[in-house]
Order: sequence, then structure tokens, then C-alpha cells
Amino acid sequence: MLKTKWLLAGLIFAVTFIPRLYKISNPVADWHSWRQADTAAVARNFVKDGFNPLYPQSDSFLALNDKGLPNPNRYFINEFPFYNAVVAGVYKIWGINETYARLVSVVFASLGAAVLYLIASKLFGQKIALAAGLFYALNPYNIYYGRVIMPDPIFVSLGLIALYLFLLKPWNLWSAGVFGLSLLVKPYAIFVLPVFLYYGRWQPKLMGRWGAVALAPLILWRIHLANHPEASFASNWLL
Repeated sequence: MLKTKWLLAGLIFAVTFIPRLYKISNPVADWHSWRQADTAAVARNFVKDGFNPLYPQSDSFLALNDKGLPNPNRYFINEFPFYNAVVAGVYKIWGINETYARLVSVVFASLGAAVLYLIASKLFGQKIALAAGLFYALNPYNIYYGRVIMPDPIFVSLGLIALYLFLLKPWNLWSAGVFGLSLLVKPYAIFVLPVFLYYGRWQPKLMGRWGAVALAPLILWRIHLANHPEASFASNWLL
């Protein structure tokens, strides 16, 4: 049974991976091209200008905020640039090519689908898990967003991995660390938090430690972001 579960998880990974390779070498001119171009630029500049995750740089001098503050250093401080760092690492090995940036997203989207299957298998049984994994893998909307040069596939995947680790052992620090990284990549991962609370036993000491590990990096990053409004999307209309 255990062997079958992991074989099916591998199958879900493959079924997710293959359709996302369609025209993967296309120019970065599709939906959300502006956002993809900026994200790709940050990874490229990590290779060309040096790796500094606290001060990622795009290729644009335009102000990113609604106040029009000048941005002469081209800073692009929004989500923590974990995705960009992974892409930059790939670029250093194989060279700068946006196809590789898309492949990173495809790998993480496929990993997320496989982990979703494992989560559903643990909670609801193999049939429901297989249906959930295949729907996630083959949903056309998800196929597109599972190959973009954006941090979304990686934050979803990290959130799912954190939940699976949590289900194996509630309030363990591995799940807290991975969830914290997911929050750094995209704070929207916070919406998964009620699921952790639902499946975790009430253990105040462990919960406090888990919460500190998961949330402290995000809080520190948001403080850093607030100190550089010229480099952030943060605007009054988002409040």
C-alpha cells in the first residue's frame, strides 16, 4: 500500500509536469508579462550584479508605489526573492535563459501536486486523493500558472509541503520552517493557517514555538519592506 501511494504520487508529478512543457521556450510576452519580466530580471541581476537577497533589483527605474517616490537603485523589494534565488542558481549552472526560470516553476508546481495527493490520501483516502491530484494537475488555469516566471507556484508548493509535514507530526519545527518560507515568498499562504489549527492538537507551548518560527521571518521582512516604500508594490489602494 505504501509503495502504491508513492508510485501514484510520482504519477501525479509526471502528469503535472508534462503538459506544462508546451511551448515553454516562448518569449515572456504572455499574461502578466510585466510581472514575469520583472521577476526574471531580479534573477538575472543576481547573476550579473551579485547576490543580495535583501536588495533585489529589477531593470526598471520606475517608481513602484502610488506616491511616485524615486527608485534610482532599481530595487524590487516585495516578496522575499527565494524563487529568484533558485532561478539564479540554475542560471549559474546552465546559463541565463527564461526557459529555465519556467522550468523551476514547473518542477515546484509538479511537486505541489504530488504533495497534495499525499495530503488528501492521508486525510480522505486514495480515490479522493487521486481525483484531487489529477484535477490540480490538469486544470487549464493551473497549467498556465504552474509555469509562469512568478513566485506563485513555489509558495503554493511550500505551503502544501509544510501542511504534509505538519500532518505527519503536529507542531514540528520542520513544518514551521517551510511554512515560514512559504509566507516569505507570498504572505497569502497565511490562509492555510486555519487548516494547521484544525488538525493540530491544543498544545500552547509547542504552538507558540511553531508560530514564532513560522511568523518571525515574515515580520522581519515586512519591516525591511516598509523601510523601502520606493521599491514596493505596497500602495494605499491595497489597504
